[in-house]
Parts: sequence; C-alpha cells; structure tokens
Amino acid sequence: MKVPERILAGLALLLDAAAEEPLTIKLKEYMSLYERSTQDGKGHMPLHVSEYYGSIAMGSPPQEFDVVFDTGSGNIVVPTLKCADEACEDHHRFSSGASRTAVQLALEDGTLLEPGQDRDTTTITYGTGKLTGEYIRDRLCLGQGSTPQAMCL
Repeated sequence: MKVPERILAGLALLLDAAAEEPLTIKLKEYMSLYERSTQDGKGHMPLHVSEYYGSIAMGSPPQEFDVVFDTGSGNIVVPTLKCADEACEDHHRFSSGASRTAVQLALEDGTLLEPGQDRDTTTITYGTGKLTGEYIRDRLCLGQGSTPQAMCL
C-alpha cells in the first residue's frame, strides 16, 4: 500500500563547520506497508516503513537525483551506469565519465584508484534488501538540485 507523498517540514542540516548557517532541505516522505511474521511465527503483522527523500545534484555538469536520506549508513547512494540490476533500470543512473570532477576511489578512506588496481566495494543492508557499490568522490549539491539555493560541497 502506497501512501501519497506529502511535503514534510524542512529538515535543518548543518553540513560542516564552513557552513555559515544551516541549510534547510525540503524532504518528501514515502511510506510502505509490509507484512512480517509475528514472534511466534503463527501469524503476520503490518510493518510501516518511512523513507525520507529529497533532491541532490552530483558531478560537473550536475546530474540530478532524488535520493533517500539514509541516516543509518551515512552514505549517499545513487545508481551508476554499471548497474544492470532490474531495480536500476527504472532510475536515472550516474555517469562518472560524464563528470569533469568525478574521482574513482580504491578504498573507503579516499585512496585514489590506480589503473589496474582492485577496488573496494561496500554492501549496505536495509530492512527490505541490500545493495553493493563502489566509492566515487564528486561534487555534491544538496537542497534544490543544481539551483542557486543549493549548498554544494
């Protein structure tokens, strides 16, 4: 069951010490209803899951996405052109090759990827599934995508 989206009150985020004032990002809420087994395994009960998403832009020139702001992992996850999974086919995918500022990373710690070098991947598990991805560092604009009201890092 899908509940119609509704604009939530803005969420104020202080992005870093360099920010002069907090940036308010308007988020939308998407609610899903799943069924889960009861503790005794004899029945089912509803599980309500809320996801809060908003707009970002990545790269130069900017590529815009609606993303879930996942407070659990702290990562910003977008599908890339490498993703051939059915879940990715229905979404806009990030092209790091089209971005002048994209940097391929070998490791989570920011180590640059050298030609022919293996790269680290990460897997994030959610209540409804999991995803595996690579690390890329690029210009990120939060807020209203690539508009002047966005804060870019």
